[in-house]
Amino acid sequence: MPGQDVYEALKKLFVTDKNGHIIVDSIGTWPGISPATTPAIYNVTMTSADTEYSQALPSNCLGFMVQTQDGTAFRLAYVTGKVATPTAPYLTVAASSVYYETAIKLATGTLYFACASSGKIVEIVAWS
Repeated sequence: MPGQDVYEALKKLFVTDKNGHIIVDSIGTWPGISPATTPAIYNVTMTSADTEYSQALPSNCLGFMVQTQDGTAFRLAYVTGKVATPTAPYLTVAASSVYYETAIKLATGTLYFACASSGKIVEIVAWS
């Protein structure tokens, strides 16, 4: 299930109760970074296999997560020209995985992605 690996990773970082639920005392922020208050959700269909698609992140993006709707593996980069015909540097997001960044402060940014299968949908949640 997409997202499950993120939850399992978080459980290793935080105190959990006897049932494995994360215990939260308070919510803080990283020094110099304001809390994110505005979510933006994007769904981008990768119509053709091995073709680069992109999504601009909102101004002053403070964090994002990206996955395929059905858990298919895909390639991700922060610069154009790296994912259609895989050319380093790029990142492979494994099947049923979620890639995320938190505690960032991007004035501007774009994600570039491609998949070996056609018709897959990339889901992105970005916070600013």
